Amino acid sequence: MSLEIYRRHNSRRCRTTSPTDSSCTNTRKPCPIWVRGTRSDGTYIREPLKQRDWTKAQRIIREWDEQGSRPKNAVPKATIEHLQTRFLDNMKAESRARATVQKYEVLFRQLAAFAREKGIRFVGELDLGALEEFRASWKDGNLSKSKKQERLRTVFRYARRHEMIDDNPALELGRIKVEPTQVVPFTDNEMDRIFKATKSDSNPRLYGLALLMRFSGLRISDAIALRVDQIKGDRLSLRTRKVKKDVSVLLPEHVLRAMQIFKPASSTHYFWNGQADVIAVAGYYRDYYFRRAFKTAKIEGQPHPHQLRHTFATKLLSAGVSTDSVAAILGNSPRVVFKHYSAWVPERQQALDEALAKANGPHNFPEDARRTANVIPLKRRRAR
Repeated sequence: MSLEIYRRHNSRRCRTTSPTDSSCTNTRKPCPIWVRGTRSDGTYIREPLKQRDWTKAQRIIREWDEQGSRPKNAVPKATIEHLQTRFLDNMKAESRARATVQKYEVLFRQLAAFAREKGIRFVGELDLGALEEFRASWKDGNLSKSKKQERLRTVFRYARRHEMIDDNPALELGRIKVEPTQVVPFTDNEMDRIFKATKSDSNPRLYGLALLMRFSGLRISDAIALRVDQIKGDRLSLRTRKVKKDVSVLLPEHVLRAMQIFKPASSTHYFWNGQADVIAVAGYYRDYYFRRAFKTAKIEGQPHPHQLRHTFATKLLSAGVSTDSVAAILGNSPRVVFKHYSAWVPERQQALDEALAKANGPHNFPEDARRTANVIPLKRRRAR
């Protein structure tokens, strides 16, 4: 029996040209390994080995030679529950944000429910077909599906690194197409109605929170976690929770007055008692109080408190504030600000107009000359 292994290289993903070269420039997802040659019964074969690891592929071929038939892959003994425990413990050991850990907990709950329904117990039983079926069960929008798929790939990369599975089928999942969403700020009229609705709401802190988010650009989680000592004089200073950036904003006088009217939730925080889960409190404000205020203000569509941040950013950009300055205030990078708010950057539209004018250039169109020659003066036209 004479068998050899080789890689079927994808020229769009790697630059390796020799099929018998064990290396592959695509280190994240090496090209698949195939086997070809003559078996002991004299038949010629050429088929995928379902491996990307060259060393493991060599071991399979050696066992094939010794046994006279292709060895069957042993079912990995790592259970889904075992993977979940190790993965989540590792995330906590790495001090990942609680909100991030919660997203993986949701993913594992859904995966465990799917596995029970299908009678799947071991991680190795979750092949590409099973993962595609699991993905089809998601009820999220395309953007949420795309992010969840990335988390699923991260989980399976962890399982592959810890040898719970021989190959990572999650890498074979196709890309989920996500249509770019247009950032929609509130109009001035909508903002007036929102301020009126929050001012009359039974929650005395909601009006101050709405003003704070509109005129500081804070995310709702950062606004809820704002400490009393982080507003000194007329300036707000904090370190954002999501991207760990220092933010300093000059607050208008009407925002400062609104923050002084209500009684803070605790001696240290304006909207949070300092003990409950701050993400849960922010979610309650988002899903209950703001939803109620948006309904009272008769805001159409699906309004979201994050649009207050969008409104803050677009107002600054429309006023001619540079992308770098807006990024510093928001606690983002200029690249992220331009990605989300480029439609409101005056320099961008000006540059596009100049580029179009230069590219189009002056031309003498033949139809323009004929049209000019055929024009009949107004007096002669009346005479007819």
